Amino acid sequence: MKIDFDKTIRAAARLRGHLGLTDPETICRALDLQILRLPLGTARNSIKGFIQRSARCYTIVVNSDLSALLQDIILFHEIGHYWLGHMDASVCTFHDSGFAYSLTSALENEANSFVAEYLLDTPPACPAGNPGFQMAHAGQPQPAGQKLPLSGAERLPETD
Repeated sequence: MKIDFDKTIRAAARLRGHLGLTDPETICRALDLQILRLPLGTARNSIKGFIQRSARCYTIVVNSDLSALLQDIILFHEIGHYWLGHMDASVCTFHDSGFAYSLTSALENEANSFVAEYLLDTPPACPAGNPGFQMAHAGQPQPAGQKLPLSGAERLPETD
């Protein structure tokens, strides 16, 4: 699967434009995504987080053994899976050992790209010609905004 960076950039911009938020917990509340923090270990191959759908309810599980900063980044990553419409499977798991682009999962790379684009107020950070992009930091929390009455990329029409 080839990553459509333009789609990812537009999706991140649409969500940020509607919410105006950079705090992942506030974004989850606005999107009606539940958060569950569980100790999942600190080994290199430990699960960092995942999003699960049951009926119409979505829960993001985050490894509470990670630093607060990494937990925030994982939350953004899982929000990316949700917003980009990756929820055809019932569970999207983040097994990655870091935030570098890998050749093994285009969906993981797309979710990483979503995080970067959502948090940066600069021109697109992940052009197709930059496969070595790495997530270095998370955005600063901002005041809570209004609750968004829609969820998922399929419910927000694209505009150019």
